[in-house]
Amino acid sequence: MDTHKEAILCIAERVRSFHIRDEPFRLYHGSTNSTRHSDRNVDNVVDTSGLKNILEVDKGKKTVLVESNVTMEALVDATLPHGLVPLVVMEFPAITVGGGFSGTSGESSSFSIWSFRCYHQLDRDHPRRRNCKQRFEIR
Repeated sequence: MDTHKEAILCIAERVRSFHIRDEPFRLYHGSTNSTRHSDRNVDNVVDTSGLKNILEVDKGKKTVLVESNVTMEALVDATLPHGLVPLVVMEFPAITVGGGFSGTSGESSSFSIWSFRCYHQLDRDHPRRRNCKQRFEIR
């Protein structure tokens, strides 16, 4: 969990620096399924590609706490040994949990079986800083 906190602090600092300078930026999570041209360069990018860890599997609550760049393939691989599987498994193994959360990945049952919950963990020392984690419900 310390590695997760360190990564979040680095990302938050990068976002803060763009905000202070009032500069637009793009998020980069390491890959894309887009076929459009991208004007991405290192000067205007916040790199979140390192957020690919599974932080906790709670078999009792049937939840998994993951970072946003965990792929569906990695999520299924992590849950199967516990006798669990996500309620909705998106069709492309490389779709990330973050991508599935933000776009519902067009899966037909995603809208009725909402598998993601995003919660904010407040930092006591910095009340305005929030750490969004994604918890995936599994059965």
